[in-house]
Amino acid sequence: MPLLLGVSFLSLAEPQEVHDRVTRYVRAGMEHDRFALYLCNLGATTPDANVRAAVDAVKTNGVY
Repeated sequence: MPLLLGVSFLSLAEPQEVHDRVTRYVRAGMEHDRFALYLCNLGATTPDANVRAAVDAVKTNGVY
């Protein structure tokens, strides 16, 4: 069974908080054979900077 982690505070957090959380989740996922990360609660009020921070964290840490 894959490890599934969701980031659900995207509209409320600061970009650095998003980046740090996604980085932590990606690193945790590296310890499993199968891993999925999903960004939930993306809405019209979600700051673009937070979405960019999440994508950047995956690009920076997501290769394993």
